[in-house]
Amino acid sequence: MPSPITAPCSWQPSIFLRFFQYINSFVYKKIIC
Repeated sequence: MPSPITAPCSWQPSIFLRFFQYINSFVYKKIIC
């Protein structure tokens, strides 16, 4: 997966969204457990 810096503009939203969801789920599991 290309980095957000070298990736085209169309790729950036999906990358940031996936990254945000990954962090969000990790924090959510931390809080629940």
